[in-house]
Amino acid sequence: MAGLDAIIKSTSMSQDVELATALGSFRNNPAQLQAFLQKQQASVYDDIVKQKNNTFNKVYGDLNRASKSQESVLMYNQRNKELSSIHDQVYNNQKSMATTVTNDKNLASRKNEMNEWTVGNKNDTLFVYSSLFIALSGLLLCVVLWKLGIMSASFCGSFAALLIIIFVLTLMNRYQYTDLLRNKRYWNRKNFGGKYGKIPVPSCPGMMDDNTSGVAALTQYAQDAQKSVMSAGENISNVMPSSANPAQGAPVV
Repeated sequence: MAGLDAIIKSTSMSQDVELATALGSFRNNPAQLQAFLQKQQASVYDDIVKQKNNTFNKVYGDLNRASKSQESVLMYNQRNKELSSIHDQVYNNQKSMATTVTNDKNLASRKNEMNEWTVGNKNDTLFVYSSLFIALSGLLLCVVLWKLGIMSASFCGSFAALLIIIFVLTLMNRYQYTDLLRNKRYWNRKNFGGKYGKIPVPSCPGMMDDNTSGVAALTQYAQDAQKSVMSAGENISNVMPSSANPAQGAPVV
């Protein structure tokens, strides 16, 4: 340990001696001192410039790498946007196709209901006209039988009233079936399976009263017509014997 201290002291002394010798020589030779100072300044300047260049190159490299990383992130973002746009296009196409299929299905269903509704209306019209034809044929038959004296006037009137009442009741039954059962299932009611809600059916209490009053008016009209027919028949029967008696009492030429 003591030897190491001695070596350190001797080394420090040698450096001090060399420094003192160099300072003495520089004092004696100013040109050499100036050259030494310029050399040291140049060395320090070169070291500083080198450090600055290294630092600048390092910072520039880091900036360049960060810029490339940012560019990569932007490219990834752009690619994600393109993929998202492609996905949206595919989704919209599939949605449009599904909507088209649904609309075509609904249109075909509605068209089928429209056709069935139209055919039902034609059948209802044919049924009403057939019932009317049967009722009129029965009334005409009653009048003919009454004219021929086969059927009495009271029985003819009762039978005609019965035919009219049956016809009116048949029409009412058919109307209720058509309006309450058949039409509610078809397109004119505009029921779309609950998707758009249901159109509220208006409550019309006066409608049944109107129907009842209409039936009563028809019944009264039928009774009046029956009375008119009976009175006309009686008048005809009274006129026919009176016209036949003068012919029998006339002198034969």
